Amino acid sequence: MISHDLRSPLSVAKAGVAVAAHRGDGYGDSLERVDRAHDRMGTLIENLLRLARNGQTMDEADLEVIELSDVVTRSWQTVSTDGAELRIEADRHVIAEESRFRQLVENLIRNSVEHGSTSSRPQADDSVEHGSMDSQTQSTDHDKDVGLTVRVGTCSGGFYIEDDGQGISEAERETIFEPGYTTHDGGTGYGLEIVRTVAEAHGWEITVTDSPDGGARFEITGVESTLSGE
Repeated sequence: MISHDLRSPLSVAKAGVAVAAHRGDGYGDSLERVDRAHDRMGTLIENLLRLARNGQTMDEADLEVIELSDVVTRSWQTVSTDGAELRIEADRHVIAEESRFRQLVENLIRNSVEHGSTSSRPQADDSVEHGSMDSQTQSTDHDKDVGLTVRVGTCSGGFYIEDDGQGISEAERETIFEPGYTTHDGGTGYGLEIVRTVAEAHGWEITVTDSPDGGARFEITGVESTLSGE
């Protein structure tokens, strides 16, 4: 779990350093991404150590009301997205432990980018740019076609993360959550197992189906939006 979840922010940090070195000292945006990536790695290490000590228990004191769009936006910044486009189509509040919720979202985004973009669609260039998010949508800030679109929205009792990639066959939809299972060269096979573990620790249910575009759609349900006592 540690090696898998540290891979994305480390890749983002390396890319930021490379851009800064190429464009000159003090290239602000790239170094800010490096700083965010290193902060995320520190948080992951602390939380994974706590998880190792306490197992799958969830401390109610750590639960808080979180905006789905906020977690998705910050997760997008610490995952290597390879020119993909993000669209936030609807928002909602989620009761969760913030860092572990980000683990779930980061791994679903990474899964879409790594597996969905292996279809025959034209590939974008290797540059990753992030535009400002309006009330509904965040996307890359250029007009060229991108290789993959990841959409986030709400469904009955929760939310979904889907893509317009090659999808997941019905025969694989249970197997993909098993530890070590992967169809991607160089994959570890732990991303979706981590997603299921985090969902179950919160008392949520995760299912996978087809997106309207034929890609993969992950639905997380049983999600509460108000803390007990409020």
